[in-house]
Amino acid sequence: MNICMARCLLAVCDPPKSLNATAKLKLLLMMKVLDMELYVLFLSFCRYEWVGWRNDTQDFHGPLIITFKFDQVRNFSKVIIQCNNMFSKDVRVFKMALVYFSVGGNLFQNQPVKYDFILDNVVEYARPVMIKLKHNIGKYVRLQLYFDAKWMMISEVQFESGK
Repeated sequence: MNICMARCLLAVCDPPKSLNATAKLKLLLMMKVLDMELYVLFLSFCRYEWVGWRNDTQDFHGPLIITFKFDQVRNFSKVIIQCNNMFSKDVRVFKMALVYFSVGGNLFQNQPVKYDFILDNVVEYARPVMIKLKHNIGKYVRLQLYFDAKWMMISEVQFESGK
């Protein structure tokens, strides 16, 4: 078994006022490259760093789509997504995920793996969400994550796969 990890190194909210001009410029350039509103804040309520997306921006409609490219075609057994669920701050785990696979990266399968997350209005802790991938194969994996609140925050995506 080989574990492939994509670790996110940013947190989300309003940019801290303490950032110097160079750091603010780097942040703005990063936001432009990612073509989405992305803000940085060092969160005091957790030890993880987060990447977050807001679903009420002018240019953003529909699910969040993240595509991963691997070094070779792999047999995927599961993905674990570390998600924030601080619903008092309008941050929730995605309500549904669709996972698509592709060998070449242009055409993705018609029948994705579907996962429905059960809404949690009790516990605000971050949690790992494990999705079994049923040994689908591909070099590319596309996640479509559907919002359940204003914000969706992810700190880590870990795939378990074999050759």
